[in-house]
Amino acid sequence: MRKLIQIDSREAGAGKTTEGIYPRVRELFGRGQQILIVVPSVRLQEQYSSGLSDLRNNMVVINSGNANAVTESLIGALYRNESIIIITHQAFRQTVIPYDLKSKYHLIIDEALDPWSVEEVKASTDELVSLSKAFSISESERCNQYALLTRSGVSSSLLDGRQWKTLMSANNDLYVDIDSWNQASDVSGNRQKIYIYVQLSQSIMERWRSIWVAAAAFDKTFMHIWFDLIGYEQEFVHEFSRHKRNIHIYTHKDFTWSRDTRKRQPLVLTEFLRQVDTTRGVESILMLKNNDEVQCITNSTKLEHNAHGINEFSHHTNICLASAINPSPAYKGFLTNRLASSDIGFTWTDGDVEKFIVGAFTAYNFYQLVMRTNLRVRGSDQLVRVFVLDSRVAVAFSDYFEIDNPVRQYHFWDSSYIKPAKKAPMTGAERKRRHSAKKRLLDANKSQ
Repeated sequence: MRKLIQIDSREAGAGKTTEGIYPRVRELFGRGQQILIVVPSVRLQEQYSSGLSDLRNNMVVINSGNANAVTESLIGALYRNESIIIITHQAFRQTVIPYDLKSKYHLIIDEALDPWSVEEVKASTDELVSLSKAFSISESERCNQYALLTRSGVSSSLLDGRQWKTLMSANNDLYVDIDSWNQASDVSGNRQKIYIYVQLSQSIMERWRSIWVAAAAFDKTFMHIWFDLIGYEQEFVHEFSRHKRNIHIYTHKDFTWSRDTRKRQPLVLTEFLRQVDTTRGVESILMLKNNDEVQCITNSTKLEHNAHGINEFSHHTNICLASAINPSPAYKGFLTNRLASSDIGFTWTDGDVEKFIVGAFTAYNFYQLVMRTNLRVRGSDQLVRVFVLDSRVAVAFSDYFEIDNPVRQYHFWDSSYIKPAKKAPMTGAERKRRHSAKKRLLDANKSQ
């Protein structure tokens, strides 16, 4: 193990910020220590500035709204030895901080970082040539079908500027499916789709004086697995306790909601929302849906997917979660590989892996949103109704609550609304393999 990381894993609303982080900041500042605080949103930066108002004269808050160049502003603040610096998750990811500056600061991370993402590169022949010059597959870093990419030091590319910056950042390790990478490199003419999987480098966590992470149910996050993969010991200073609240979770029985299902079966959402509207009564409702979705419920308030820092909805007792948030099949394959490569997930069954991915990718975000309702009010016993379209997510989400049979599975719509799934179109790589197989068969028949 490389370094001890302290985790405050208490449930949402239990005081991880006001009773955990704020006192820690004040104690460190009182000893003359310097602190870098990383939060998930600008809204939370503003709350920290208010919550630590007694230290405001010793605090620097950096975001795209008050700095033309966030990275340069952050590095400048670190070189000036500012006592307390507050930045966003995004700024932390994109800034490569020198080790000598890290060694002066205590790192506090509010909410779990997502250590993995995927870049979908649609490359022309010229762009493929550019990629092949910039990256090559590492022969020593392979894990089943995936391999680490090494950088050649090329400083420019024909790719999108944001995407190229992500791929070239020293804060990111890059992985590819070996067969897909090799096949794309061999094809000329048409644009090819390549998935490059991004993993935060362990270097982003190295050399800090100490590291404190505050995130509810941390063992249900991808960051927990990532710490295990990079060899960091985790000490749970405060454990998660399941909520004992009056909650009903409604979902359709055995149903998976996805982007493809939205396109093929739009009436499913229509009927679900009609049933939700009937069940919730006359009270208003919070609603989470995909950004491009036009269907909604009357007397509803649309939620953002990023719940952090939202505190104005604690009077609500109805919430509808109708957003389709799932990893693509290719990305899910990479996440499965990461889980299986960790000591934590090494012995998991396929069912265990599936449940964890559903929980960490979707249900964890839904939990954060639901805890912005009346469930966040300490001492309240009001019934809160939660309507979840995806039954897998509803079951995973229910695990945060200590109540008997919290999930109420109904048949919200008739089976006639469900159309059989269409066979997915073949990818370029699959078409190429089919063509090669047919050619070999023809050649074999000619030789007979």
